[in-house]
Order: sequence, then C-alpha cells, then structure tokens
Amino acid sequence: MLKVVDPIGEIAGTASTGETWQLDLTGQTLGILCNGKANASPLLEAVAARLALKFNLAGIIRADKSHEASGPGLPAPPEMIDRLASGAVAVLVASGD
Repeated sequence: MLKVVDPIGEIAGTASTGETWQLDLTGQTLGILCNGKANASPLLEAVAARLALKFNLAGIIRADKSHEASGPGLPAPPEMIDRLASGAVAVLVASGD
C-alpha cells in the first residue's frame, strides 16, 4: 500500500521577539567549510573574499571535506569542526553542484 506524506509541516519553536541579530566581522577571523561538492569551494571563496574586503578580516580558516575528510556524503570530522570553532567567530558553509 502506498502512503502519501504531506511535505508541508509545522516547525516547532519559540516565538520571535522581533529583535535582529547582527555580527560585526571587523578584524575577526572567518571560517569556511566546503562540503566537497563541485562548486561549493568557488562560491565560498568568492563570498569570503568580499567579506574580507568589507570587514578587513584578520584571517580565514578553510576546511574542505573533499580533501580533509570523506567527502560530501559524511559529516565533517570532529577535528575539522574543532579547528574551525577554535579560531573563527563565524563559519560559512555551502553546498554546490
């Protein structure tokens, strides 16, 4: 028997207070985590380059699952996450094809 599941559901969460969240990257270190798919790295590098110019970043920590882990199908290993978390104030992630 075929069961059809409605893909539209409700997301449980807390009510928004209406406040906005902002992060000042000026002089900070940014992390980029590439998932290992074909165009993720060029996308992340382009965004990071623009952010570096706009916020005068102190540095960029790069991690790429296609070179440092098992590729896009598996989670990033703990040591990769630890390296990003130890020095970056924010981490960009992307999936590209």
